[in-house]
Amino acid sequence: MSQHKSRIFVVAITGASGAIYGLRLVQILLQSGCEVHLTISPSGRDVLHHELGIELNLTAFDRKLFWESCVEAFRNNARFQNAEDHPETPPPAGELLKTQSWGRNEAASSVRSVPPSMVAFNADSCPDGTVATRTSSSSSILAAATEATPAEGPSSEGNRQVPAVLQEIFERFHYWPFDQFFSPIASGSFRTDGMVICPCSLTSVAAIVHGMASNLIHRAASVHLKEGRKLVVVPRETPLSEIQLENLWKAARAGIVVLPAMPGFYHHPRGVEDLVDFVVGRICDQLGVPQKLVKPWQVEGE
Repeated sequence: MSQHKSRIFVVAITGASGAIYGLRLVQILLQSGCEVHLTISPSGRDVLHHELGIELNLTAFDRKLFWESCVEAFRNNARFQNAEDHPETPPPAGELLKTQSWGRNEAASSVRSVPPSMVAFNADSCPDGTVATRTSSSSSILAAATEATPAEGPSSEGNRQVPAVLQEIFERFHYWPFDQFFSPIASGSFRTDGMVICPCSLTSVAAIVHGMASNLIHRAASVHLKEGRKLVVVPRETPLSEIQLENLWKAARAGIVVLPAMPGFYHHPRGVEDLVDFVVGRICDQLGVPQKLVKPWQVEGE
């Protein structure tokens, strides 16, 4: 593995709809060799459970269980099943994007219904300096995480063996409770390369632009502002009130990158997976993280 120092990013997941954007971003940053410091608000936890069926204990966070839960959420969620699994029942028009995308998988049949984006976390893509790509692999880190056997150990994962393929990832994957103000990301002396709040509730935007720091997410955002570091917020709300628009304007004036979860369609998305990757790809562009999730716009013939 390269000895090049990993770039460090803070990722926060709040209570706005679109938790999948945050999960995909964490995955891509880790896959690209970055160090990730994750924090999740109680509302963010609730949205993860409501939208994806993922249950988290924010005070006793288990990183291995976190990834296992991501795999299981997609494996068991009928909304993300491949249309080929039920050929006798054509999907409704409104569900077409979902069934054509999230169910596609060239990986092992044991994880057939898991989105390729969540299975495409293979060990060969992890060293520093690599580029995040959209690949499917039966030897994925996520798939391997579900096959571990219990073992003794003092780690935060308790008596659960962490597969060797995950060990290197976990060295770069840190979690901090939302109310832990003594965590490194609460201090400006802890150097990072940027922070992303994804998705970002407009309540969080309001707190940040008005200097409130009632939890670690707000505090970390305030630190990035005062230290002149990159801060990206990804709101997902519609319609927007005058107050919300004013707060977003204030955020932009303060130097915050306001990157709404507004996927484009000019890249001819095949489904929801492509729409999610469009937004995550644009976030990576803002962070300066190489990515191949979305092809740059090019005029035909050039």
